Amino acid sequence: MKYFKLIIIALMFTIILIPIIFINLNPDQISEIDNKKLPEAKSIKNIKTFNEYISKRIGFRNKFINAYTEANDKLLNKMIHPTYSYGKDGYIFYKTDIEKHDDTYLNTFAKMIKDLQTYVTDRGSYFLFVINPTKISVYSQYLPEGYIFTNYRINYLKEKLNELEVNYIDNTQCLIDASKTEQVYNVKYDAGHWNETGAFIGLNNIYKRMQEDGIKINLLDMEDYQKKYEHVDTLPSSNFAISEDIPQYTIKTQNYTFTKIYKEYIDISKTHSTYLETQNEKVNNNYTMLFFRGSYMGGKEKFIANVFNKVYYVHNYDNVINFDYYYNITLPDIVLFEGAEYAIGDSYYSEKNMKKKIVNVCYDKLENINEETIDNVETEKIKDAVKTAIASDEKANTPIVKITIPNGGYDYAYLKVKDKIYDFNYIQNKTSISLDKKIINDSKELDVILIKKADNKTKKQVIRVQID
Repeated sequence: MKYFKLIIIALMFTIILIPIIFINLNPDQISEIDNKKLPEAKSIKNIKTFNEYISKRIGFRNKFINAYTEANDKLLNKMIHPTYSYGKDGYIFYKTDIEKHDDTYLNTFAKMIKDLQTYVTDRGSYFLFVINPTKISVYSQYLPEGYIFTNYRINYLKEKLNELEVNYIDNTQCLIDASKTEQVYNVKYDAGHWNETGAFIGLNNIYKRMQEDGIKINLLDMEDYQKKYEHVDTLPSSNFAISEDIPQYTIKTQNYTFTKIYKEYIDISKTHSTYLETQNEKVNNNYTMLFFRGSYMGGKEKFIANVFNKVYYVHNYDNVINFDYYYNITLPDIVLFEGAEYAIGDSYYSEKNMKKKIVNVCYDKLENINEETIDNVETEKIKDAVKTAIASDEKANTPIVKITIPNGGYDYAYLKVKDKIYDFNYIQNKTSISLDKKIINDSKELDVILIKKADNKTKKQVIRVQID
């Protein structure tokens, strides 16, 4: 009996220790089951954040959750899941929670969008921000009994966007109207995103707005696609059993190709690292579009690439905060920023990073500039940095030239190449500029232009760099 108890105790300790032994310690991890970034060790500040770190990263977490969820559903007809919850008439939603009233955060987010719009339009490109609603917003009549949804956050954000005169479109009403005759989000499957019918309708609504704003593009035509239904047996990233037929669209004639001009060389977040390019030589326009997109647009290139000549798709969130970096490389005619309602929050768009963002004033907007030497500028080091960067990129045979110059003395920096001026950007306390190599090719000289604002006047120092 004594040995039996020891065996039981040893077995219990083993069951407890194995998940701890297999804890996920890797940085920059995304939880498939939560669709969120896992807590990092550096975020541990107290017992609460320590417990969150352990609970989200412990070994076999997904398996335990799936088993527990399945047991509750079969035995008690309850949805016990960190991501999903049951609504009425069999509808499954992202887990409902008390609505936040995070006005300060939303003010910061709205200002970032305004800064992005100003940057883009000052440089001659078109800008549009898109709000894509959650399933809760479109099918609120199927929410669980007693849950009151006011959509406070999006309504508040729209007020701020209107005050800031941001060019935006909210797809919510469009999808609510369409939902009366079409299933634009699946009843059960993939509760966090619209289905392909919703994507087709939502993107066409965006294109209609672009047309109203003077962008000469064609709308999507259902005749260009074959619609069929695919049967699914489980929820995404879960063993939770369902039975549903979901719409899938196949493009009949694919006029676009996927390219890899910058794919291996462009800087992008490790956490949100999706980057794609498409080229369409047969479309009847020459628009290049820089598209900051989230998971709503994943796999939806078939609804986008046949509309524009060239598209650069950048996973948004932390990447969009560095919009000037991507703008300099792609030099787009159009910048489209799509934001899913549920993802507008600090875990996706860091409030700290948004507040720290420094953006160049458009050079053409600067007035009353006095050209003179600026104190604490290391002129020779800047010249050497430019020459070294160009020489090293030539040897590396990369399509992108990245120049990083010493900080100090100035507020803004610009690079003049063949009578055109490009902006340096400021990421991680570094002043750098990344451009397509073709812009600098064959240039015999470049001008680094430094701007310092002080005492109600603007100083400018021009550093000419001779290229060997």
